Amino acid sequence: MVRRILLTGLPLLLLVAPFLSIWKYQIYPQKEPMAIDTFSDATLGGHSQIIDLRQNPRNITFNFRLNQGYPSPYAGMILKPEKKPVDISFYDSIILKVKSNIDRVRVDLHFQPPRSELLIKSANSIVTESWIETQDLTDEYTIKLRDFKIPHWWYSFYGIDHLVDDKVDHRFLSFLEITASDVTINGMDKEIILEHIEFSKSPFPFLIMVLVVLAVYYSIAFFYSLRKKRQQKSPIPLNKLASTNMNDQDVLDAEKIIRYIHNYYKNPDFCLDDLINETGISSKRINQLLKQNQKTTFIKYIHTLRLDLSKELLRDTNQSITKIAYECGFNNHTHFHRFFKEKEGVSPGEFRKQKNK
Repeated sequence: MVRRILLTGLPLLLLVAPFLSIWKYQIYPQKEPMAIDTFSDATLGGHSQIIDLRQNPRNITFNFRLNQGYPSPYAGMILKPEKKPVDISFYDSIILKVKSNIDRVRVDLHFQPPRSELLIKSANSIVTESWIETQDLTDEYTIKLRDFKIPHWWYSFYGIDHLVDDKVDHRFLSFLEITASDVTINGMDKEIILEHIEFSKSPFPFLIMVLVVLAVYYSIAFFYSLRKKRQQKSPIPLNKLASTNMNDQDVLDAEKIIRYIHNYYKNPDFCLDDLINETGISSKRINQLLKQNQKTTFIKYIHTLRLDLSKELLRDTNQSITKIAYECGFNNHTHFHRFFKEKEGVSPGEFRKQKNK
């Protein structure tokens, strides 16, 4: 029973499994074409230098030198997906694997601005930034997207007082930047090694929902199966004295026979052939086991069950005698009346009156 319930839940698990892959969106190593480039403060009159940018299947190595000459010397690399903008609104974090011999690295996310006055003021992207402390022992960093903020320099650079609610539309990511900016570093060769970038969303709320659904499903399935099994279980147990003289197969066959009879004896069309076809047990063995265990034959056993049920209903309910006859498996009222009087010595009506006195 438990195995059957578990197997019926597998389709639900198989249906859920493909959705687990949508919780991550990998930027690098890239699965789609991407342009990778470098930048530094040299374009604004600074003196920082790009030494080289090397890429292999495992990582990108960016070597640079920060030099005095710009208020905050900087150098970095840009990752631009060719398929842009990239919609990251579903995700809540960015995960990076970065190694560096400088203390801090800045991560910038550039988004397309909304169709507003920003375009008139030549703001070709809205920048949000966050920092990671690369002197930590780990080389994998997770940053919540809510922790990315629009920096003050962006407002100053474009002469913008504020952005409404400081909210950025995460459906329109244009590119990412990994930047080194440090006024304390002067004239020393430094490097950043980038191994992995992906956007992710915690699957735990979804998994909890799935587990709740599965728990409800299995609970309902288990109790339904238990109830069904109880309904199928014979209300009359095997005769203990007789069963001590029966082998294991005899006991199993006898239980199967009795259980099936108790499930279907109320059907007026139920006959020995039905029992043979359902259980695969011959008529001779059926009667042999009933005789050995219940001291009766198939026909007599059916009659006994129908008679006992009819007496119970006559005694405990107000149903009409005709309805009781059909409910107990008799084809018609006349046959029931004759059979009942033959067995009990009184008619069904008289039996009811005697018991209700």
